[in-house]
This record gives sequence, C-alpha cells and structure tokens, in this order.
Amino acid sequence: MAPEQIATQILIVELYDLGEEYLTNYTKNINVVTKEDVQRVAQKYIDPDNLKMVVVSKAETVKPLLEPLGTVEVTSFLK
Repeated sequence: MAPEQIATQILIVELYDLGEEYLTNYTKNINVVTKEDVQRVAQKYIDPDNLKMVVVSKAETVKPLLEPLGTVEVTSFLK
C-alpha cells in the first residue's frame, strides 16, 4: 500500500472516530457479515421505488442494457 493510501486510511479512522483497532480488524469484521445481514439492512434503508443509479460509460453501449431496469437518462459532461 502506498504511503498516501495509508495516510488516507489513518485520516478516515481519526475523522470518524473509528477506534485504534479499526484497520487491524477490518478484514475480520468484513468476513463476519452474512448475506442475511446485507439483505436485512438493504430492506431497511433502500427504497426500490426511489432508487437512482449512476453509470459512467459509453451511452450507446450500456443504454440498451439498462433500459429494462427503468427510465434511462443520458447526460454528457463533455463539450
């Protein structure tokens, strides 16, 4: 890991007061999360009727693939 990545991780730990053991235990904590945990939290916090998705790609490539999911709005930031 590059020094700037390490510094960023330490900054995040300090900024959000995550505790001294956060980085040491990160992988272990991720590995104990179950599919059921993810499903329970998703059902609690995600409203599928009000879901927005951002996709950055070539519109002509992905638009036909996304249209079955709902309304697709193409926006270009290039001039």
